[in-house]
Amino acid sequence: MVGDLRRRLGANLRRQRRHWSLSQEALAHRVGLSPRYVAGIERGERNLTLDTLDEVAGHLGLDPVELISGTLRDELPEEQDGPVMRKPVGRRVVPRPYPE
Repeated sequence: MVGDLRRRLGANLRRQRRHWSLSQEALAHRVGLSPRYVAGIERGERNLTLDTLDEVAGHLGLDPVELISGTLRDELPEEQDGPVMRKPVGRRVVPRPYPE
């Protein structure tokens, strides 16, 4: 049904985060998202884009398929220096061509 994949992805992300003994804040810092956004993902309330899913999984050393399927990884990869800098998430403004 609608939202089942979001809820499963969120539950799997929460399970992996807890397996690594990370707080939502630590996970959020690690992947460059707000803790509130991470909480929304885990509750199945946020609809991630494929790019965001790929980015989150990559920063956790996972394949996006592993997050969807619920495969647990024992080792957490080394954290990058500093928080991940992301472009603002939201609607893109497409520039209109100038009239000739």
